[in-house]
Amino acid sequence: MSQRAWATLLLLLAASGAQAHGGAGAQQDPWLEGAKALLADPASLLLLLALAAFAAQADRARLKTVLPAGLAGLLFGALLALTGLALDLSLWLLALAFALGLAVAWARPLPLLLSLLPSFAAATGVVLVLAPAVAADLSFRLAWLASVVLIAALLFANVLGLLLALLGRKRGAVKNLLLRVAGSWLATAAMLAWVLAWSRQNG
Repeated sequence: MSQRAWATLLLLLAASGAQAHGGAGAQQDPWLEGAKALLADPASLLLLLALAAFAAQADRARLKTVLPAGLAGLLFGALLALTGLALDLSLWLLALAFALGLAVAWARPLPLLLSLLPSFAAATGVVLVLAPAVAADLSFRLAWLASVVLIAALLFANVLGLLLALLGRKRGAVKNLLLRVAGSWLATAAMLAWVLAWSRQNG
């Protein structure tokens, strides 16, 4: 990723987050607002990190099927969002991040279907939870969703690429152990975030 792209992401992280399903003001840039909405949502970010660790653990052959499933999920979520569907899935996203973190920590081979479904569901859920306001015009919604899909894909791809580079082609016991520890950390973070989100919703 270029230095300019990283600088843009840092600026977006420093900016105030847009609310999910928020309105579209006349002066708002839909590309910027969509990116801010994603980068300001802890559940989505944590899920993307857990999904990257989950994908990094897979072998090269399975990785070639997991990645298209995630991309299909992003596009499917965008299509659903364009129909006006907008759901508060934060607790579900955190629960999925917890499950993916556990799967990484467990480090056992899963059936192919259990590798594809989490990738598809995670990508779909991230886009749906960040869907723009239905009242916004179509061009604004399209740009917002395109921004969410693009930033989510870039973030996932960069984290996955970093993990694969660190693990290398020949993975020893130490590198596999470090990945399992990272999975346990992600699962713990997701569980704590779930408890906080649940307490806010029911407090």
